[in-house]
Amino acid sequence: MTSTIQQLKDQNALLKAQRSVSGNTSSHEVLQLKQEIEQLKIECNNKQQELDAKNAEQSQKEEDIINQFPECRDSQVTVGSENSQLVQDLRQEIEMKDKVIKKLEEEIKESKELIESTKVSQVNLQSLQEEKNSLEEQLNVIKKEQEDMLMLVTEQSDKISELKKKLRELGVQVEDDDDSANEDPDEFGDDLSDKELNDIKDEVEDSKSD
Repeated sequence: MTSTIQQLKDQNALLKAQRSVSGNTSSHEVLQLKQEIEQLKIECNNKQQELDAKNAEQSQKEEDIINQFPECRDSQVTVGSENSQLVQDLRQEIEMKDKVIKKLEEEIKESKELIESTKVSQVNLQSLQEEKNSLEEQLNVIKKEQEDMLMLVTEQSDKISELKKKLRELGVQVEDDDDSANEDPDEFGDDLSDKELNDIKDEVEDSKSD
């Protein structure tokens, strides 16, 4: 009986020692993983703020563009260059966001592999899984907003083309994007009649209501 009790004590001491060593290793790995996840959260938040700021800037630029068209009494309507630059800036911003998304996807993949390879308790593993799911949700939100920005660029380009077409039908010379740098500012059509100006204003108001 005494021998059996002593064996149980020895086994218990050995198990405690093994758990102590394993616990120290797991704690270090978990700490590293949490630090990486925290960095990912910070990057996601920063990119979200940048995206919100860009959306606000885009809305303001759209309003400014629409407000410029009623001022075409001087028959010097230049639409292409400024709006072309706006579309180009948006596309560059989208390309930059795509790179950020790719980086986030790679880091999330690394986090998954690290979680799978790290032997931690079930409670810690569940907490890390929730952190990972949260990051994936943020990534999906950014992807959705990227798609919205692409649609916005397309709609903006279509609207600009339609406005140019209507202005040309009214006899107003509108510069194309490729010709805006070489166009002589004195080479424009005759002054618009009052009726044509009113028609242009009506078209602009209709575009605002859309």
